[in-house]
Amino acid sequence: MSESRELSLQLLRQMNQTVERLLLLSEEDLGKAVDHVCAMNGGLRRLLVHNAEHERIHAGAISNARFTAKRMQESDFAHLALELMRSRIEVVGQLLFMEDALLDAKPQNDEWPIRKHIEHLLYWEKDSMDAMVRDLKPERGAKRDTPGASGTAARRGPAAKPRASGRPQSKG
Repeated sequence: MSESRELSLQLLRQMNQTVERLLLLSEEDLGKAVDHVCAMNGGLRRLLVHNAEHERIHAGAISNARFTAKRMQESDFAHLALELMRSRIEVVGQLLFMEDALLDAKPQNDEWPIRKHIEHLLYWEKDSMDAMVRDLKPERGAKRDTPGASGTAARRGPAAKPRASGRPQSKG
């Protein structure tokens, strides 16, 4: 794996750790003191504002360096991957500090509660990515079956999947 890809994964893993730590806190904690230079004498709220701005500053610097080197992100694949990550983070952001009782709430004019939407996203993302790996790996000389895919059941496609587990029959 390239160093750039490894650094990307490292950033994602560290953000997962950050989110896990934030989930231990509450709204009341925002006003509490944090003894770190990045809090700029302002406590947790200022630390989080700083860290978000810090990310944007460095994203801009990276974009500027790519621009200067005439190596801007022109790849359709890179833009699609970015869009997928942005879409997922919107869902995660909606759930992060939501009360569990709302998981059973149904959006207006919708038959599914929030929980069912999440199950749907998790199932179909995994199913579609398993199919991607299964269908594209043979072109690169890898074996046909992938971890998590079970023989012929994995090849039959979404219509053949049972409904008993609460998984939807069709992707939508």
